[in-house]
Amino acid sequence: QADAHVALKQLVQGSGLHILLLDETALSFSECQVIGSALISTSCGIVMLELANNEVHDDGVAVLCAGLERNTTVQYLDLAHNQITNNGVEIIHKCANQRSRQSAPLQQVWMEGNPGDESLYTGCMVNRRSAKTRITHEIDFYLT
Repeated sequence: QADAHVALKQLVQGSGLHILLLDETALSFSECQVIGSALISTSCGIVMLELANNEVHDDGVAVLCAGLERNTTVQYLDLAHNQITNNGVEIIHKCANQRSRQSAPLQQVWMEGNPGDESLYTGCMVNRRSAKTRITHEIDFYLT
C-alpha cells in the first residue's frame, strides 16, 4: 500500500495532470491524507478532482480540505456518493469560504448521495453535474 500511496502522491503533485478521476476506487482516509498533502505542492496543477463513489468519511474530508485550503488550482471537486455527514459538509463549507477569500474559489462541488442533509450544501455549492459534461472530455487520468 505504501507504493500505491507514493504513486498517488506523484500523480497529484507533479504529473502535469489537470483532471484526476478516482471514481469507485475504494478511497478511504489514508488515500485522502496522501491526496490532501499532495494538493499543497506548488507543482500540483489539478483543476478537477473526482472522488465520487468511494468510502470518504468526514475525517477524509478534513484532511482533503486541509490541502485544498492551501491549493489554488482545484476548481471542481466531486465527493458525491461517499459517507459524508453534516459535519463533513460544514468542513467543506469552511474550506470553500477560505478559498473564496484567497481569490481561488471552488467553482463547483458535487455532494449528492451522501448521508448529510442536502439542504446544507445547496446554499454555497452547486449540486448538479452540468459542468462535468463540459470538462470531462479533457480527461487526463482515470483510475478504476
